[in-house]
Amino acid sequence: MTKKKALITGNIVPTLTYFNKKGHINGQACRLQAMHALNNGADALFVLGSTGEGTYLKELGDEYTIERIKLILVTYDAILDYSKNSDKSIGLIIGAYGEDAQSVVEDMNKILATIVSFIKDDFYTYPHITHKLWDIYLNPSNAKISTDSTIMRSIKTMIDGFVVPPPLKKTMNEDELLDFYLKILKKSEYPVYLYNNPKSFADNVISENVLKKLVKNEELTNLYGIKDSSVTIEQKKEYLQFLNEGFSVSCGKEGMIGLFLKQVPVGKRKLAGLVPSLGNMTSNPKIIYKLGLEGKDDQMMAAQDEMNSFRNLIYDATQSKGKAQRGVKFCFRYLYEDKIPEIPINVRTEFQREVSYDIHEQMIQTINNCIKKEYIKKVE
Repeated sequence: MTKKKALITGNIVPTLTYFNKKGHINGQACRLQAMHALNNGADALFVLGSTGEGTYLKELGDEYTIERIKLILVTYDAILDYSKNSDKSIGLIIGAYGEDAQSVVEDMNKILATIVSFIKDDFYTYPHITHKLWDIYLNPSNAKISTDSTIMRSIKTMIDGFVVPPPLKKTMNEDELLDFYLKILKKSEYPVYLYNNPKSFADNVISENVLKKLVKNEELTNLYGIKDSSVTIEQKKEYLQFLNEGFSVSCGKEGMIGLFLKQVPVGKRKLAGLVPSLGNMTSNPKIIYKLGLEGKDDQMMAAQDEMNSFRNLIYDATQSKGKAQRGVKFCFRYLYEDKIPEIPINVRTEFQREVSYDIHEQMIQTINNCIKKEYIKKVE
């Protein structure tokens, strides 16, 4: 089945979201975070995921739609900026949420429509997007279409898909979950990546049976893949039987990305993805992925073991929920205090918001060790 867009695979970094003291998006910090992830091997950026507190922003309602758009635009502007000096194509995928199928589709459409309006009203805030829009606008083939349509054409090239988990609060049985995704896929024209994360989304499990029915449905041309953040390798093995040129499978548990890649034949590993929070800070996930592509499994697993030995020293593991966000935000501020001296590093969701003071030195020492080993490449 021919896809309109390329699959999003490789090192897919779920970007963090930085807020100012009033709780609004800190665009400067978010843009620098995106550039840092790209500088350290990101093949794609995943905006408004659970790591990026996308569910929190969605729950705030319509008044925070603009905040979500700011985050998407500063990220895409960073991608365009980075791509000026690289021949690598960088993907951009976005989290979309809802308690029912119609709400998810409306969320997708609202994001796209608001981007059009926002760019028109604030055209010069994002210089690299503006440059691309002018290139499209001045193309003779677009001479007879409206400005809104021109911008929408650009947006459709900009967004490579939406990542859609099950409902956040409502637990569904297998038939209900199948119906949920069928309705979304039939109503949306955009590429969709499913997201299995029972612990975070009301114990909803996208079963092998549900996925099989979706993948085998030839009418669903916009189903592109699945991300799995469940705790077992067995669930990932079930999904991997559907891996092909038109359907990717990604691992969201960075502690087992090497083990995950070992389950995939070397020739098909380019179709698989990794979604590591640590990719916001270090290049280790990309190192593991490259070794996997080369079939160097012993070296890949050694690299995994090394990453596992220090990643929780970067994170604030004093409390499980939010440990990656708190830890990476603290380390990011340490790295870039000369560029952005006042980056609030609090996590906005309901779990612990501040990094525990007694582990500051441990985190700084770990970051400095990563810099010495060239696992971190700062944005100059």
